[in-house]
Amino acid sequence: MLSTAHAATVETLLMPGKVSQPHAKYEEDCSLCHDRTDRSRQTSLCLDCHKETASDIVKQVGLHGRMKNIGATQCKACHSEHPGARPTSSSSIAPPLITPVRTSILKALIVD
Repeated sequence: MLSTAHAATVETLLMPGKVSQPHAKYEEDCSLCHDRTDRSRQTSLCLDCHKETASDIVKQVGLHGRMKNIGATQCKACHSEHPGARPTSSSSIAPPLITPVRTSILKALIVD
């Protein structure tokens, strides 16, 4: 049986890349964001910490609360938390910017 310290090291070795800067302080505790026995819990684990976003979804307000089919959407569909040392997507290189293209995509996702 692995000790907790050794298990954390094994999980860190399996990590696909460094986590995003806002979550860097949680990088050594994978269980805060991941349930190895139930991958379907991913979004609920995100919302356990991001309570304001969870509230917006319930109240159907704000960006996340007004998105179409938000109940069937996983956070990781839009948010990448393991961009790694050499990220390949533009969303992991720069902070999210509101550009005309991004605005049109967001408008398509939001319920009127």
